[in-house]
Amino acid sequence: MKPLYVEWVHGLDAKPWGTKSTALRDEAASNSVAMEALDYNGVNDPEQRAALLVKRIRDIGSEASVALAGSSMGGYVSLLACREVKVEALWLLCPALSFEQCRFQEFPWAQMPMTVVHGWDDEAVPVDCSIRLARAHQAILHLIPGDHRFSGSLDIIRELFATFLRQLKEVDAPS
Repeated sequence: MKPLYVEWVHGLDAKPWGTKSTALRDEAASNSVAMEALDYNGVNDPEQRAALLVKRIRDIGSEASVALAGSSMGGYVSLLACREVKVEALWLLCPALSFEQCRFQEFPWAQMPMTVVHGWDDEAVPVDCSIRLARAHQAILHLIPGDHRFSGSLDIIRELFATFLRQLKEVDAPS
């Protein structure tokens, strides 16, 4: 059985290890899951970010089962990367499907388990984008109190991420 590995894909103006991603990395560690992140700052084009992410996943090779966790543009980039490489699952926070530079709105290649989390009060990405994505992929959808940065919702997000990780590990566990 290969170990589970999560690659964090941050948003457009975020840094790889902010408050939210550090809390998720700590949650991953407490579930014995490695979580790393590339720094995409200075790369504003989502397709260029996706190419970097694809290279990263290919570098990991067959050493681990890879899941992607992406926030905002990082959610969109994660969806793009799935065209090129196999990932076990997606965990997307308010995926930026409404940004002008996001040319895809449908992702038929994304046929893996998917969880989408979105804040009801998101001012940057309309919640309808996540509802539409989740419906199209029969994904697990969590609509929670909070804005685009999930201010005041970190505990809920951490709990949802822990559930996601446990479910992935159960699927990977030998019978």
